[in-house]
Amino acid sequence: MASAGRSGARNLAELIQRNLYQNVGYLELMTSTAPRELGQALDQALAPFDVAGFGPEQLDAAFAATEAVRRDAHWNQAIPDFLDTFERQAFALLDEATRRRVSGEERDRELVLRYIPQLYRQVPLKTFFRDAMAAMMSVAADRRVVALNLVQAEDDPRSRWQFDAQMKILDYLWARMGKPDIALHAGELVLGGSPVEPMWNRMRDSIEIGHARRIGHGVAVAWSRDVVGLLEEMRRRPVLVEVCLSSNESILGVSGAAHPFMLYRRAGVPVSLNTDDEGVSRGLLTMEFVKAAERYPLSYADLKDLARNSLEYAFLPGDGLYLARDYGQLRPEFSEVRGPIWRATPAQEALLAQDAKLAREVRLERAFVAFERSLETGFREP
Repeated sequence: MASAGRSGARNLAELIQRNLYQNVGYLELMTSTAPRELGQALDQALAPFDVAGFGPEQLDAAFAATEAVRRDAHWNQAIPDFLDTFERQAFALLDEATRRRVSGEERDRELVLRYIPQLYRQVPLKTFFRDAMAAMMSVAADRRVVALNLVQAEDDPRSRWQFDAQMKILDYLWARMGKPDIALHAGELVLGGSPVEPMWNRMRDSIEIGHARRIGHGVAVAWSRDVVGLLEEMRRRPVLVEVCLSSNESILGVSGAAHPFMLYRRAGVPVSLNTDDEGVSRGLLTMEFVKAAERYPLSYADLKDLARNSLEYAFLPGDGLYLARDYGQLRPEFSEVRGPIWRATPAQEALLAQDAKLAREVRLERAFVAFERSLETGFREP
């Protein structure tokens, strides 16, 4: 998140202000989630392993060598301490009124913040193993850390050479460290920058070996082996695609009919709209919705469902509001939540307090109601 020499805390403060302005209620931000010293402790434990020769055959020994660090209460407490400091520094840059909108009791916050640590594709495999372990430790140590992801260009030669080994590392650690949620950037490729061969299996292997529950970008899906079977698998599991229209246009030169956005929709694969590197590009989620509405045959109901997807497939705990991911079917206790004058009863308040996903999704539905009622006054704010 750091850009232009600014601190991550300053960027977080800016993102908070910008997303509150857009009425965004939930953010999952990719950023560092553990102190550098944890990486150094893991490096020391892994020192006997050769960087050049590190690979899947070393995984058992490497995992055993890091046991003392993984089980050390000091390092597991260092992760929430690190995030507490990060948020405290960011919140200090906000005025008191804005700070109250993102702090305090979570049930009452307008904007809930969650974090996803990033792994780098182009580092040596031993470093990738270390970073994946630190990321999974973060997920286990602090509920604000909800998943892990990959960054750096997929078409870089180092990314291509190491992809298979990286997936095996993720598979190995995932099975041994609590099966954390994973969202992987995959298929951010075009023929102008990549050979066709890496496109054959990137997305399928990210899902089946890397355990990705969400795929970022997915632009190269049509080059996948058995693309129909892959799309069916993604629909069935389901695996959501995080579509980044502006990023794909500016980095890959892919837009409009050339983008697989409508291919995913026709195949029944869930998609959401995302800004990609908002802290760097100053992107706006609002403009992603504007671009989608301008470029594709989407109704207002479709746009609402895209917003609902962002929460339904978020890494939030709880059962949520919708039955079987069908937005037309609401939990019986909340069947009237879309009514014009609905208010939560004490029993409903108790359910909302216990289910984070339900609370966010109910908040979204009430925001839809308020927006649609505001149309009667010509978009004037109350």
